[in-house]
Amino acid sequence: MIKNLKFTTISLPQSPGKVRRFVRMVIQAIGFLGISAHLAHHAVAADLSEVYQASVQSNPQFLAAQDTYRAQQEKMPQARSMFLPKVSADAFARRQGKSAISIQDTEVPSAWYDSQGYSLSVSQALFDPLALPNYRQAQLINLLAAVEFAQAKQQLILTVAKTYFEVLSATDDLRLIRDHCRMLREQLTMNQRRLEAGAATIMDTNETEAQYNLGKADEIRALNQLALKKAALGQISGLHQPSLLALSDTLTPVPEALEQLAAFEEQAKRDHYSVQHATLSLAIARNEVKKSRAGYSPSASLVASHDYQRIQNTDTPQLLLNGGHNNRIGLEIHMPIFDGLITNSRVNEAVALKSKAENNMEEARRVARLDVQEAYLNLHSAAARDAALRKAEQYASKAVDANRLAFEENMRLNTDLLEIENKRYQIQRDLLKARYEMLLEGLKLKAGIAALTEADIADLNSLLRHKTVSKAL
Repeated sequence: MIKNLKFTTISLPQSPGKVRRFVRMVIQAIGFLGISAHLAHHAVAADLSEVYQASVQSNPQFLAAQDTYRAQQEKMPQARSMFLPKVSADAFARRQGKSAISIQDTEVPSAWYDSQGYSLSVSQALFDPLALPNYRQAQLINLLAAVEFAQAKQQLILTVAKTYFEVLSATDDLRLIRDHCRMLREQLTMNQRRLEAGAATIMDTNETEAQYNLGKADEIRALNQLALKKAALGQISGLHQPSLLALSDTLTPVPEALEQLAAFEEQAKRDHYSVQHATLSLAIARNEVKKSRAGYSPSASLVASHDYQRIQNTDTPQLLLNGGHNNRIGLEIHMPIFDGLITNSRVNEAVALKSKAENNMEEARRVARLDVQEAYLNLHSAAARDAALRKAEQYASKAVDANRLAFEENMRLNTDLLEIENKRYQIQRDLLKARYEMLLEGLKLKAGIAALTEADIADLNSLLRHKTVSKAL
């Protein structure tokens, strides 16, 4: 393919007019290519579900929780092994030398002996006081691992949604700041024209210039904040600053009709993942007390073995010095009599840890109740703030328009116009933040009763519109 490659030379026009037209055409072509690349860059944007799936597949913390869950599943086979027989086999082959010695003036020559043999043993526990407690322990550990993994998955959903909306919020904040700066720039230009016409003072220009520079400083802060939020999303999902679908402007997420707070509190005290974890931990601690007291009990096992051994002199291999088969079968009973009081100490330790687990469970219930209360009240507060801020934004916009007309007629001061514009800007920022806060508090409320699932990610995804948040604004 390389040999068929041809290069075409472009002859530049000679006249200045044609050169300018040529340069303009080149710039337009480069601009067209840039726009095409920009459109291709934003043609495919990641939504919340895609970012979540990427996090499931690549987030190290979640994958570690998944590995832990798989590892804990092996506790059950290990516990069942205590009820099964144990079979072992051994084999050996040795050569032993004996040096020459003298016994009562009789010289015994040196000699070498070969010995070979094998053994086979079988044992079956008939009564083991630790078998049933260990099996119960494995069951509890399995359940605890399932709760921990479900909690890790729920936490990933919360983290992804929170970070995703933080990127959108930072993007909205930057857009509002730039709109605000654009408005201040227009106000500054108008004040400068009025100053030249003698209709304004230098103070009006200085005040507007100060507000404009404060806005530019705020823009720098917002740019840095947006970069940090995007980096955080990349750290969670493994995606390198993807384009994101933004929240719809026209759709207002209003929380559904909620039950009474008391119902959520009761469900949280029962179903919150921290409560489930504490409940299983208490069951494990109680089982540990039984395991410790098993140290006082005897154990019994049925054992059987077969072994064979033969010994030969290397100088006379046809002579068998020793050898034969041995078979044994019997019942072995182990009865602890005195173990240095270690079992008593272990029982005391287990009882203390059980009491600790009981206190931890009560603390988990209280914390779960507080989490649900906080999410419930924050959700209602965010919904009420959203409604109030929407009305405030409408009246603030009308006030800005009215003050601008009054300012142009010299009926309002420049400071009055700047003040009402700043108020509208702050209301708009608070309004956008209230929308994301309302969504996140709804997720936290579901998380408080262990009801947050991937279906909630799909529901949130339906609120997104097909408009991308650019990688770099």
